[in-house]
Amino acid sequence: MMPAILPSYTEPTGKNNVLTSINKWLQANVPPANDADFKYIFTSEVAPVVFPMVTVTEFPFFDPGFNAMGNVLFNAANYTSDQGRINHLMLDINIYTSNAVDPNAKRNMLRIRDRIISGLTKAGLYDDDTNVQLAPPISVLDYDNGAADTGTVARVAIEEANYAIERYYPPSADVPDVHRYQLLVKIQYFEMF
Repeated sequence: MMPAILPSYTEPTGKNNVLTSINKWLQANVPPANDADFKYIFTSEVAPVVFPMVTVTEFPFFDPGFNAMGNVLFNAANYTSDQGRINHLMLDINIYTSNAVDPNAKRNMLRIRDRIISGLTKAGLYDDDTNVQLAPPISVLDYDNGAADTGTVARVAIEEANYAIERYYPPSADVPDVHRYQLLVKIQYFEMF
């Protein structure tokens, strides 16, 4: 008898592909202006300390439950109905700058914040007056299958209260020159099973 889930199983719209798709979207659509602007770090466990830098990880967040928003979704990739759900994750984006590197560290930290939040909140949206797309959607790609389009997107839940929670951490006795700005951004996506 074969196991219900084979060891070779990969989920095209699972968390690994969603997070990878968001990271690649950020690099392409909210890029640093140059090497001195900032550096993205997506693997915080091995991150070197460079300033300015932006770390992007997942923040522990509640699971809405299988039946919270229904369990049959339309799969646009192959025009079928599949089991799935509208899932959520919380991006933990931290912007670090240092007065030791840049005398305008706080101002530049806030400018980076403005670019990131603007890009994420405009992803996939169109201007009402001109019908021009403000930023490309965050397409969830299947990186286990040659970055194939899964037919679903990740999006910032801008219609929800507290879709982005922000907090500034000023320099302290432990890190006297470092400014930190934390963005917790709620992301929704269709997870197909």
